Amino acid sequence: VHGQLTGGATYFDTVAIFIAFMLGGRFLQQRTLAQSRDLVLADDGAEHLRARRLHEGAVAVVPVTQLRPGDELLLAPGDLVPVKATLLDGPGNFSLDWISGESEPRRFAGGAELPAGAFHAGRQPLRARVAASYVDSGLAELLEQPIQDREDTRGRVRFWHVLNRSYALGVLLAAAAGALLWSFLEPARALPVAIAVLVITCACAMGSATPLAFHLSQALLRRRGVFARTKSLLDKALCVRTVVFDKTGTVTFGGLRAQLDGTPPAELLPVLATMVAGSNHPVSQALLAALPERPFRRDLEVTEVPGAGLECRLDGACYRVGSPAFAGVPAGHGRECVFARDGELLLRAVLEEDFRAGAAEELDWLQRQGLAVHLLSGDRPDRVLRAAVALGVPEDRAHGGMVPQDKAAFVAAHDRADLMMVGDGLNDAPAFAAAFCAGTPAMDRPVLPARADFCFRGAQAGAVRAVFEVARLHRRVVRTNLALALAYNATTLVVCFCGWMTPVLCAVLMPISSAALVLHTSSAFAAARRRA
Repeated sequence: VHGQLTGGATYFDTVAIFIAFMLGGRFLQQRTLAQSRDLVLADDGAEHLRARRLHEGAVAVVPVTQLRPGDELLLAPGDLVPVKATLLDGPGNFSLDWISGESEPRRFAGGAELPAGAFHAGRQPLRARVAASYVDSGLAELLEQPIQDREDTRGRVRFWHVLNRSYALGVLLAAAAGALLWSFLEPARALPVAIAVLVITCACAMGSATPLAFHLSQALLRRRGVFARTKSLLDKALCVRTVVFDKTGTVTFGGLRAQLDGTPPAELLPVLATMVAGSNHPVSQALLAALPERPFRRDLEVTEVPGAGLECRLDGACYRVGSPAFAGVPAGHGRECVFARDGELLLRAVLEEDFRAGAAEELDWLQRQGLAVHLLSGDRPDRVLRAAVALGVPEDRAHGGMVPQDKAAFVAAHDRADLMMVGDGLNDAPAFAAAFCAGTPAMDRPVLPARADFCFRGAQAGAVRAVFEVARLHRRVVRTNLALALAYNATTLVVCFCGWMTPVLCAVLMPISSAALVLHTSSAFAAARRRA
């Protein structure tokens, strides 16, 4: 026995190659996942939180990390106070719910210090002066919230666990059977046969080809703008039967697109720019983005009338931005917003839902694959219904007027460990926690990416489709590799049981089988890359 294990006819080199393949594949898989996580979560997203800074008589939208003590901020209704600041205008109401859990807004007088993390709960824009930088304001601690385990597959993904246990047990049983057989035929050869079985039964499909397929799948997803955060994403995607999309910011860009019908009068451009700059309403933001310039007037007091529009007074005249009925001018065609002075039309803007390019095609593809697609939104039900019709989603699967708790309840009621939730805002976080699988386009913002299985970016739709397509490709390649490996192992077991296996033959067969599986995996994904 000693001579057979340590003499010239040894399996040592083959065992060493086998271990190298296994460890190399494992390293490749872990490194691939770590790269995707690093790209998605390189920071807490604070760099992409924005604030309105007043500089040289104009409004500039800058990252909060660029704010310095002494900078002047414009806080629109609903704005987050990103840093410690001193209120210049006042008094004003601010919600401290995120900080202390207080449900009622607190009133702050002019000159009072506003804590980072408060929300402007009033109806008029206010000015504040930065008292401390983002790093010194403590907002980062507020962004840290408990994160659920996204690797939990709820028992749906058990294939790999069963395969790993079955493979090891099968090899041991085969080796024992070979030794038992030859103990009756020729006892001196029983141990070499058992060793041959243990060495030649190659786990290359699991040790090298499968990690390579995982790596190439992640690379293919990244080429299509998708970044996986969990190693179970591809397996979970194969279990999904229902896909729930948030509307605003997910199938749309989170706002509206305004087409100006004409040019605003040059002398009134500062009035219009000041009015819309101090509002977080999507219509105001669309108008602000459409303006050629954004001069700011500090002497205007702008009031936001909920559900109607904006109003201010200047030189005895009343200026309004909002619906034609609110502004007192004749209505045009379609959805629009107007800028008027005492009932005189100054500018008309046509508003359109800002859908992502290819959103309708992606949702159509998902439904043709047999997936149930739902559209959820906190927007008005009639607007959600119009968006659903434009996107080809059945009307009974369009749900509007939903608060975060409604979304979470909907997901919990429809999820049978087969639902994917796709959203972009903090208000989607409860629904993410209830969903089997989750994805977000908000990879440049804090909090939500850490609660998702995957993140994506880009102006075009198609990321969710890419997840399903790559998951199916990965499954097809892995299954083929496993079938080839099974055929190889069955053939070599016959050779071993017949007593024909030698160390030289083993050293030849194992690299050939490994190379064949790696070549098949690489060629399959190379073809997919060319098609993409």
